[in-house]
Amino acid sequence: MILNRIICLFVAVFLLFGFSSGVNAALSKETPDFSLMDTDGKAITMSSFKGKSPILIVFFATWCPPCRREVPELIKIYDKYSKRGLRILAVNIQETPDRVKGFMDKEGINYLVLIDSTGQIAKQYGITGIPTAILIDKKGDVKYRGHSLPDKIEEVL
Repeated sequence: MILNRIICLFVAVFLLFGFSSGVNAALSKETPDFSLMDTDGKAITMSSFKGKSPILIVFFATWCPPCRREVPELIKIYDKYSKRGLRILAVNIQETPDRVKGFMDKEGINYLVLIDSTGQIAKQYGITGIPTAILIDKKGDVKYRGHSLPDKIEEVL
């Protein structure tokens, strides 16, 4: 347990100093566009959702204990709100697609998972620790950003 906390603290410090140049982009009203591959190798572009769907982006890693604890709640959120238009884009930072696929299968993940193999999108969004959740309305405006899941999802539907 203590080792997990030390690892998470180390990663948070690394992300804070390693990705500090993207903070302004993350705090702007508009969200940066990106294109990432899903775990099946299909390209998904953020702009394809603008004007159509609210989006919950969650930056995570499979080795991160807080990220792992969020998965059951994300599955519940997806099950409850996907029929009303919400899309979840879970962005894995710097892990292999095979590792992420294994994690998805084990956890029963039913929402879209994308691979940020270089960490560039995390940098672009100013991610300073994981998990980080960003709730975006249909227009592309950020309505929530934090290290826990938002509790007012219905406001963007």
